[in-house]
Amino acid sequence: ATSSMILYPEECGLEMHPLLGWKAANLAEMDRLAGEATVPPWYVLTNTAFLRVLAQPLSPHPVVKEYLGGVPHSLDSAIEAVLGLPFIDHGCQADLIRKLWSAVTIPQDLVDEITLAHTRLQGDAREEIFVALRSSSCDEDSESAMQAGVYDTFLFVRGVPSVLEHVRLTWSGLWTERALYVRESAGDISKRPAGGLVVQRMVRSRVSGVLQTV
Repeated sequence: ATSSMILYPEECGLEMHPLLGWKAANLAEMDRLAGEATVPPWYVLTNTAFLRVLAQPLSPHPVVKEYLGGVPHSLDSAIEAVLGLPFIDHGCQADLIRKLWSAVTIPQDLVDEITLAHTRLQGDAREEIFVALRSSSCDEDSESAMQAGVYDTFLFVRGVPSVLEHVRLTWSGLWTERALYVRESAGDISKRPAGGLVVQRMVRSRVSGVLQTV
């Protein structure tokens, strides 16, 4: 499973949180304990997929030319270089990293897997479904930390092209200005996030809320 770029609920569990992140691991555990009908259908892009995209080379890009001396970079090394730039604040760093993510090419085999997973999520629905894309990092929704509101979430995303665009946005959201301040406060702003990305079907709900357990 560690080599899988996409996993489904029945393939996941709490014990797999290093690969899935805590949000997906907790969702899988709810599926396991309460039954599949309890949780709206979902799939998760794993940390393997995340690392695969981070390793992609960047084509000539204005951010690389203006801020990084035009030196060829992978996405990962470009992000690291942006975080090391002096005299720019976290808001500017987050904006530059978002631009780098928008320019990276998602490998075709991952695009194919996302397309297949989305078709499975669509099921027998007559109309194109709406989905939510949410981070599932290893430092949120855990026993020791929530990180609520630190990373970006996207709701009512519709269609594979839009899902692919928002996959980039959700991953770039791991370097929001808020997230960078949190990591700086923890003493390691250059720490690379890890975990998964949940794509989950939106449902028509009458009420919603948050349950906190102790």
